[in-house]
Amino acid sequence: MAPRSNNRNTNRSRPRKVRCKDTARRVFAAVPREARCTLRVTIVRETHDTPELVARRLAQAGGINRYGEANYRAVWGWNRLAWIGGKFEDRNDRGDLVREVVELRREPKYPAVNRWHIERWMPPES
Repeated sequence: MAPRSNNRNTNRSRPRKVRCKDTARRVFAAVPREARCTLRVTIVRETHDTPELVARRLAQAGGINRYGEANYRAVWGWNRLAWIGGKFEDRNDRGDLVREVVELRREPKYPAVNRWHIERWMPPES
């Protein structure tokens, strides 16, 4: 007789998909009770470094500022976060409204996050 599987439905030919909630429960249960208040969530974003060739071409085309850096730089949309204040709606996996909160959040600076953006350096006095 084959050993019993931990899957709820043992008639499946493929393993059960692990959902984020299941993983979070297991991780949370493994943390000692006194340390749970310090548990942090890490949000993974897609980030890219500027290719060296592009950085060199922007420095040649736009010149150098007073700090020895290029006046123009290429940044990936997800790499640039800015403090944005407003009323935010948090929703669960099904799209149901969980809460509304007014606060400051670090959100992507550019609405088109999956592309490159060219930023221009400006002196602080301007």
